[in-house]
Amino acid sequence: MVSSDGNTDPVSGKPSALLNAEVRVYQGMNDSDLKKGLSEKSKTEALLFLTEMKDAEGNNAMKDVKIQLSPPWRMNIPRELDKIEVQTNFE
Repeated sequence: MVSSDGNTDPVSGKPSALLNAEVRVYQGMNDSDLKKGLSEKSKTEALLFLTEMKDAEGNNAMKDVKIQLSPPWRMNIPRELDKIEVQTNFE
């Protein structure tokens, strides 16, 4: 049996396909270390801290950063790590 593009595996004789893929590997972030780095920073300092983070290739690690403080009049990230919530989204 021959695949529609005419490619067959020379050993098994079964149809084969060539797949080219581009992938991006993400290094896992340690939430605990991230929370420690953010603890007690002002919103401005926290944004700067996060936007200056680099990935393994030296590129900016963060594409979009949002910080929501509650209550809204709060000026700094809490000291207590269990009061800091981190959400990570990958493309």
